[in-house]
Amino acid sequence: MPFELLEEKIRTIPAEYEQEIEAFLDSILLRIAQNEKASSKRKFGMAKGELRYPDNIDSCNDEIAEMFGVN
Repeated sequence: MPFELLEEKIRTIPAEYEQEIEAFLDSILLRIAQNEKASSKRKFGMAKGELRYPDNIDSCNDEIAEMFGVN
């Protein structure tokens, strides 16, 4: 529907319905924003191969425990 036709229809609506129209448009805009946010969420495995970590993550446990005064 062309914007001009939509605008023309809105102009024919009585003033007492303006708040209802605004609330309806706001609800549509909110739904659009929520859909965009949901579709931009992180997907499982998206960083695969981009992170580096040691072969043995426990190799520094004693050193870290010393830093915290555990040993």
